Amino acid sequence: MASVFAFGVSVVDFVFQVDELPSKGMKYKAFASQIDGGGMASSAAVAAVRLGGEANLGARIGNDMIGGIIQSELRKYGVGIDFVNVAEGGRSSFSTVVIDKLGERQIVNFSGSELVSDPAWLDDVPSHDAMLVDTSWRPGLRKTLEIARRHDVPGVVDGERKADTDVLSLASHLAFSVQGISALTGEETAYAGLKAATSIFSNWLCVTDGANGTYIARNGSIERIPTTEVKAINTLGAGDVWHGAFVLMLAEGKDEEEAVRFANAAATIRCSRAAGRECYPDRAEVEEFIRSAG
Repeated sequence: MASVFAFGVSVVDFVFQVDELPSKGMKYKAFASQIDGGGMASSAAVAAVRLGGEANLGARIGNDMIGGIIQSELRKYGVGIDFVNVAEGGRSSFSTVVIDKLGERQIVNFSGSELVSDPAWLDDVPSHDAMLVDTSWRPGLRKTLEIARRHDVPGVVDGERKADTDVLSLASHLAFSVQGISALTGEETAYAGLKAATSIFSNWLCVTDGANGTYIARNGSIERIPTTEVKAINTLGAGDVWHGAFVLMLAEGKDEEEAVRFANAAATIRCSRAAGRECYPDRAEVEEFIRSAG
């Protein structure tokens, strides 16, 4: 079984489903709600386990009620939490997520406070087959990529937020969202942003673009790997599922194109389902989806 180490954000999401996204300072009525685990690295780790891998999470949380929920849910999904740092007196991260009937969402996040400021506890992380890190905390980002280099395994960055190029250059693979590549390059589209990034980085590069699929840089050109069109019910966590699937495929020794196609399929299935990590696809479902799509 391939092993993945993921480092980054772990939160609790308070999810509300509404007819239309809020636009005014007034009370809105939800027709459904759910309390669910969230966070880029945390959700990617859950996705990797659901897809047949082994995953351990590194994260910063507090010893508060939210932190207890985070740990309990990760255990439920089989994610190892030995490298989740629990700060005495710290406050854990949580979000309010509002989703409309088209699957679009708004997120308001509290990123936590009084959490550990030194990533030294990560020095004890053992070798894994691949490592994934989001860009939420620069010290953890750098430390995780240094560990991946030390063990000579893929070090993948989930580029949702802007980060320093010198740190990103430590990665073997940079997988940006459109939002992330736009923040980095100033370009508005996945294609233009990825093209601009090729003049900055020598790493393997891609940009995920939702229903448009994924753009990859290869041999001096930009190529699009499409995904299958489905009716989107809920897009929450789709990018995290993509990254969890992608890094697991690299951990198993698959090449990047195969990993992207698998990740596209996993994220697409996620979008076709309701809220909650229990809706993340398993390995058999993704493989059948790929076969059915031809």
